[in-house]
Amino acid sequence: MAAVRDCRWLFPRHGIGLCCPSHYLLLLLLLLALAPSHVSSQGTVTINHWYLEVPTVVQHTVVGTEFSTEVTCSSRDTSMLPLFQVQGLPQGNLSLTMNSTMMPRGVQVVYNFRYMPVRGDEGHTFNWVFSCGDQDQILPPLTSTLSLKIELCAYTVVPMDTLTTLTRRYQLSTNWLNLWNANPTRVPDPDMNLAVGDIIKVGPVYHTMAGETLASIAGKFSTTVKQLLNVNPQLSVQTPDVELATGTEMCVMACTSLPNPWMVYKWAY
Repeated sequence: MAAVRDCRWLFPRHGIGLCCPSHYLLLLLLLLALAPSHVSSQGTVTINHWYLEVPTVVQHTVVGTEFSTEVTCSSRDTSMLPLFQVQGLPQGNLSLTMNSTMMPRGVQVVYNFRYMPVRGDEGHTFNWVFSCGDQDQILPPLTSTLSLKIELCAYTVVPMDTLTTLTRRYQLSTNWLNLWNANPTRVPDPDMNLAVGDIIKVGPVYHTMAGETLASIAGKFSTTVKQLLNVNPQLSVQTPDVELATGTEMCVMACTSLPNPWMVYKWAY
């Protein structure tokens, strides 16, 4: 009589044991299917029952234009109450609107994330960390980071804005000619009301070269250190003669009455 091998039965009712390599392969596939988490190229993070969808690339906006996006926290288990948290600064102009939906195979909470950049935000990149989990902390929460960069040298027009009122509201300059020269095709008449929601440039964005300081850049573009600091709140260097890191982005509001300042200040572009 042929000897019968002693098997360790995994599912006795179905006759599945660990007697042959195929059984070990089946067990491996089962373990892989139960793997705890993964991150997809679309920015979806999953861990067991939880899913968190947050934009993964750096987002962009300008002062006065609200940034808005959706952040989704969902679960395949309807018994788990979602716990959604956001951490990061600034919080003052941040708002979240929740929309909860029960699905056949789980629960989904969609948050409309909105941030309104204000004067002083330009040049900064803000990061908010989103957390998606359950209130009972049965499973560890998922986290993902949203990055938002506020562009330099750009401001948003509001109703009844002219070049004069825009410069005063954003405290940019007492000379509206600076903005007129920086927007020769967008603003044909300096006294006309600007289009609501339009983006007005106050000058070019300049990338510093090796050895440059605030004083040397001010001299190059016929402006002042005070004006450079006024339109570059992101700068950590405040001393005129301290060298800036090579490649630092700076807004340059050049003092000129020429109609095409790019012809004179070509290095700023």
